[in-house]
Amino acid sequence: MVPPSVVRMDAGAQVPMRLWGVAVRADGRRIATAPCFDDAELRLPGGADDPVALDHAGPRAATWSLERAVAAADLPEPETGRRPRALLEAGWAALTERFAAAAARVRRADRTPVLAVDDDGLLQAALSPRTGGADDRARLARLLAVHRACGPVDVALCVEELCPGGLDATDGIEAARALAAQGAGTIYASGGTRAFGPLFHRTKGGSEGDPALALASAAWLVGRVSARVVAVVWRGEPGALLPPARALGLGGVVARGAS
Repeated sequence: MVPPSVVRMDAGAQVPMRLWGVAVRADGRRIATAPCFDDAELRLPGGADDPVALDHAGPRAATWSLERAVAAADLPEPETGRRPRALLEAGWAALTERFAAAAARVRRADRTPVLAVDDDGLLQAALSPRTGGADDRARLARLLAVHRACGPVDVALCVEELCPGGLDATDGIEAARALAAQGAGTIYASGGTRAFGPLFHRTKGGSEGDPALALASAAWLVGRVSARVVAVVWRGEPGALLPPARALGLGGVVARGAS
């Protein structure tokens, strides 16, 4: 897993950071070698100031593991066509406990936990009307229950999936507001889903003609949520996007590495 670099803008300063993802349990790894809280000898990656994303790949785990992945609903994973196992209430309760335990472990190490609701992971799939298997209110309630169990944590959020039947910006704004109301001080905002490739690639790195297109999904939240909003991009140098990010009112740019 390639760690993403972060450039924050505080009073005009640029402070390099990294946002490291760690799977909350083994079936949530994005690749076989990804760090996981199940590892007996796990040392949290990164430096003392780097936040740690509490991640679960959900249906994305089907791209590498022979074990059946878990998801909010038993819909086939787009890249592999493999059907995951839908989590029942007992499964959600157990997984929520794992997220909470992971957040506590990160805090004990004096690091900042970030709840990963992006990059087609389990929590993004649970929130999406395309893959969540419940109505809007129930999907958001499930996400908020996980967030409450973790205590006040920042959130990496897919604001809009940019595909037919997917999470739209109205849904994303509602989720961001609810998460901010529960104590999320920073929303690391992105857009797109691998289920719809062309716009996924646009949002993850923009286009050669206008790389600032990668900031568009995050911009929906500016002025609409009480939390600080940082844009997430998957390609290129985040520093190059700082001027347009500042013009949009964003609090910074995060470059996520491929996993």
